[in-house]
Amino acid sequence: MFRLILSFLVLGFTIAPVRVAIAKDLSDKDICRAAMSTIFNEELEDVEFKKNVLNVHYINIPKPKDNSSFKFKCTAVDGLISWGSELGAWQNTDLDSKVTYEIKDGFLIVSELYNSGYKFNKRFKLSLFKDK
Repeated sequence: MFRLILSFLVLGFTIAPVRVAIAKDLSDKDICRAAMSTIFNEELEDVEFKKNVLNVHYINIPKPKDNSSFKFKCTAVDGLISWGSELGAWQNTDLDSKVTYEIKDGFLIVSELYNSGYKFNKRFKLSLFKDK
């Protein structure tokens, strides 16, 4: 029994720093791109990071059919996504959906919870964000 507990503790402390290191490698701008991809059900590669101003990330989703784009602002802090249209209000009232994220088992998981109780999840392999 003692060996089992000791093995568990050693293994647990060995794995934990690796998971934290992977999470640190993922930037807030990548999390915001994934969040906009989830909210608007777009492919990640179609969601563009434009700029960062005072920790607010500006994201574009181009619409080639009419040569326009949707423009958004986003922050990612402590597992919570705040977002809004670039020049509009933040979508953070009680009537708005709640968007969260977590990093688990090599994936970034973005979830949008609606007031109705419906929850939409989208998973992204962390490897998608390397060199972007």
